[in-house]
Amino acid sequence: MSKTQFWDHIKEYKITAEELKKMLMKESDYNDKLAYNPSILIDFENRVFISYYAEPESFEAFVPDGWIGKYQDFTEEIPEKQRYWMDENGKNLIGE
Repeated sequence: MSKTQFWDHIKEYKITAEELKKMLMKESDYNDKLAYNPSILIDFENRVFISYYAEPESFEAFVPDGWIGKYQDFTEEIPEKQRYWMDENGKNLIGE
């Protein structure tokens, strides 16, 4: 599947970082907040799939041939303006 085909399949689910932040801020239960943790990062140009999913499921093990799959914390690679889980002071809204 190409990048364009992938985007076509998921475009109806697109949401902005600001919308995600508003949704997260409405949550009061810690377990519900945990669902907002960033889970995957897909780099189409370099064919890299990075998982940071907290469950034992190893998504990074199921990448297409020719791709690199790995498990690591990628949150520092996200531009600050897109870090919906952080407030303006750098505090994690999900909690730790």
